[in-house]
Amino acid sequence: MIDQLQIAMDDAELKNTIALQEAEDMQKIAEEKSAQLEELRSRIGVTEAALDEKKGELSRWQQKEDAFQEEADRLDQEIRELQKKREEEERRQAALTATAAARRAAESTKTPTPAPKPTTKPSGNGGNNGGNNGGNKGSAPVGAKMTWPYPGDYTVYSPYGMRYHPVYHYNKMHWGVDLGGTYGNPIVAAGDGTVIKVDEPVEGQNTGSVNYGNYCVIDHGNGITTCYAHCRDVYVHVGDKVKAGQTIAECGSTGTSTGPHLHFEVRVNGEKVDPVPYIKG
Repeated sequence: MIDQLQIAMDDAELKNTIALQEAEDMQKIAEEKSAQLEELRSRIGVTEAALDEKKGELSRWQQKEDAFQEEADRLDQEIRELQKKREEEERRQAALTATAAARRAAESTKTPTPAPKPTTKPSGNGGNNGGNNGGNKGSAPVGAKMTWPYPGDYTVYSPYGMRYHPVYHYNKMHWGVDLGGTYGNPIVAAGDGTVIKVDEPVEGQNTGSVNYGNYCVIDHGNGITTCYAHCRDVYVHVGDKVKAGQTIAECGSTGTSTGPHLHFEVRVNGEKVDPVPYIKG
């Protein structure tokens, strides 16, 4: 009887020991699982924070792109006004020139000097010369063929028109063409003309500012203008006369830009058009 009681006590003690051991093991497992859960929660938090940051970046870029589009639309109107002012100034100068010429002609007729009588029959060379001079007044239409504005690299890296946006992953209108892609490379005038707009918010810098960054606009006449954007530096000033192929700027990544390139636009009467037909012939 005593042996049976002892056996029962020993068995109960063993079971108690096993139960305690299992409880300790379960506690360790619970602690491990809890630590794993906390780690997962931490990772999820980091992931959510990263996602939020990416969403924030996309939102900021979207705002920049929207602002860029607004600036492009505003520039359309400004270019129309600048073209109008230039045409008015040219008409004013022409009128002043004509008035001065008329005044000189009137003054010269006040005291005419008698011409000597010719001893021989006058030749017709004078009339021919006048005809030749008059024929030189005409000029070929500007804009039918322009110079490629980024020498040495003749690839269009992003064309005019609807494109799949690399950041937003949806189709978006691109109002110009992207050319080149090396800091400091020369940018040249696409045609003869007059500089009507220069803006350099971050002159001489590779990056910085918003929208077009450092840029200039050239009026080629016949309603055609060209715009050269995201430059590092612009060499010309408003009122400068430039020739096709003349270096006017350096390539950069200023404004709303993700890397060095020339954003090139052509406008006809203030409306943006595809530049490629003008610079590829």
